Amino acid sequence: MAELFGSLAAICGVAFFGAAIKEKSAPKETKKGDVKLEIPTLSAIRLAHSRYKQANAGIRSPLIKLNASDLPPGLEVYLKLENMQPIGSFKLRGAGNAIAQKLEDGKQAELAKHGVVTASAGNMAQGVAFCAKKLGVPCTVVVPDTAPQTKLAATRRLGAKIHSLPFHEWWKVIETHECPVDGVFIHPVADQAVLAGNATIGLEIMEDLPEVDVVVVPYGGGALSCGIAAAMKALKPGVKVFASEIETAAPLKASLEAGKPVVSSAWLFSLLVL
Repeated sequence: MAELFGSLAAICGVAFFGAAIKEKSAPKETKKGDVKLEIPTLSAIRLAHSRYKQANAGIRSPLIKLNASDLPPGLEVYLKLENMQPIGSFKLRGAGNAIAQKLEDGKQAELAKHGVVTASAGNMAQGVAFCAKKLGVPCTVVVPDTAPQTKLAATRRLGAKIHSLPFHEWWKVIETHECPVDGVFIHPVADQAVLAGNATIGLEIMEDLPEVDVVVVPYGGGALSCGIAAAMKALKPGVKVFASEIETAAPLKASLEAGKPVVSSAWLFSLLVL
C-alpha cells in the first residue's frame, strides 16, 4: 500500500515537510496486483460531491478562521472541521461515494444478498457502516483482533457485523484486497471512489476560500491527502499540499528518503483508527 500512495502522492503533487515531489519522477498510474489507482478527475470529484449532498449522509463541514494571536503578521490559518461529521470523521465521504458507485455499477443484487464489506478497526468501519445503514445495505467489517473495543462498539451501534481476524491476516486483506467474507469489498484507502469522495473536501475548501495558498493534510493511509491534492491540482495547481505525519509513525517521509517503501510497527499500529 505504501508503493501505491507514495506514487499517487507524487502524481497529485503532494509535498512532504516542504520538499515537493516532482511529477516527472512518478508513473502515470500505479498498480499492485489487480489494483490500479489514478488521480480522480474533476468530474469524478464533482459527481462524488453531488452524491454526497443527495444522500445527506454528512454535513458540509465549516471552514473557520483560527483565532490565534501568535501567528506571523499576514498569515491566516483556517480549519476544516471534519470532526463535526456524524461519526466525527471525514471517512463517510469516501465510504458513501464508494457504496453509491457500487449501486450504480449494477451490484444491487450482490449488495442486497451479502452487503458491503470493509477492513478497518476504526473510522472507516464507522463510515461504511453509517452510509450502509443510510442506504439500507447490510454491512460487515473485518477487524484485527487488536481493535479497540470502543471502536467496535461504535461500529456495532451503526448496525454492522464484526468479523475478527489475527492482525497479520487482517493486514493481508489490506495488502491484497482479498477478503474472507462474502460481500462487495470497499478498501479503506486504495479505492478510486474513496479517493474521489475524500477529494470533495478539497472542492469545498476551494469554494469557501478561493485565495488559499497551502493545505496541510494528515497522512495516515494516504487517501485523504491524495484526494484533496487531486482537487487542488485540478482547480488551482499553484496551491501547495503538505502531508503531515506524526514523528513516531512517519512511513511516507522514511519511504521517500529511502527510495522504497518503509513500514514501521508504530505506523501499523496507528492504522487501527483507519
